[in-house]
Order: sequence, then C-alpha cells, then structure tokens
Amino acid sequence: MAIKEPILIDIVILSYAKNEELKKLTEEAIASCHQSENPNEISFNIVVIESNKELNPYQYKGSTTLYSTQQFGFHRYLNIGIKHTNSAYICLCNNDLIFHRNWASAILKAMENDPELLCASTFCPIMHKNGNFKIDTGNIVGYETLFSGWCFLIKRSLIDQIGYFDEKFEFWYADADFLKTLKSHSLQNKLIT
Repeated sequence: MAIKEPILIDIVILSYAKNEELKKLTEEAIASCHQSENPNEISFNIVVIESNKELNPYQYKGSTTLYSTQQFGFHRYLNIGIKHTNSAYICLCNNDLIFHRNWASAILKAMENDPELLCASTFCPIMHKNGNFKIDTGNIVGYETLFSGWCFLIKRSLIDQIGYFDEKFEFWYADADFLKTLKSHSLQNKLIT
C-alpha cells in the first residue's frame, strides 16, 4: 500500500518586526500555522519576507526568512514570496495572525469540491462577525465584505491566469485591486467559514 504524501502549502508571511513585540507576533503566527493541521495530511513551507533589514541574517524558526533589497510594497513583497515557492497552493498572509485548527483543510476541501475555485478567504471572527457571518455555516461567494486581504489562499494556477500582483500598489487598495482583477477574469472568491 502506497503511503500518501501530505499536501504542501506555501505560506508567504509579510513581517516588519521593528521591535521584539512584533518579532514575537511573527513567531506566534508561524508556530500556530505549523500546529493548525495534522502534518501527515497537510504540511507548510513558510516563507517570511522580513522588512526589518537589521534582523538579517536572523531566520524565524520553522520558516525560511528572506530580506529583500527592494523597497517595501505589499504586492511586491507578496510576489517575492510567490517566486521563492513552488507548491500548488499558496497562502498569502500578514504576520499578526493566529491560524485556527483545520483552517487549511477546510479551504482545500472547498477547492476539491469546486475545482474552478482558485481563491478562498479565511474566516476572521472579528471582521466577518460584523457582517453577521458565523463560523461553520458554509462557503459564501463574494468579494469586498467577504475577502480578508491579510490571509487568503490561492491555487498557483491563478497566477498563470492573471499574472503576478500589480506592484504599483504599495499598500492602500492592494486588496481592492486584486478583487477587481478576479472579477475582470470572472473568477470567484469564497469565504470559507
């Protein structure tokens, strides 16, 4: 009987650890990600793009840490992370996250059930509660109020369809530009509760 290899997900985390508290935040995000899934089923390749160049050559435990020589831009740094990975699935994140148990398996199940789904947003108990959404109530198609730009998972094939993120967007409206690009290609985003 063949042993099934775990599904590998690339996790790209943007970090600016300008003090110990923010460095700890990134460490907690990495640790919670690794602990969130059964490693025999899903494994994570975590790449941190660290903006604080003074930390170089520091490597966050459980990750590969990159220090770009390019000026920060939200989309630019996401693209750097994407180009340093090669898994079929990529999760793009901020560093101020705690990954909940089975978050990735829920998204992968939704993508397996809907092969055309290339982008899925994670449920945020703060943001989505304000929209009267509840956890474990299903998957909801939508954009602005359902998309959490600080943590979303895509299939790498999405990049083949739409290209890399537009690096003209340094920070503000980066998520709005991405959603506009999805819509212009008639591609859905789903909130996975």
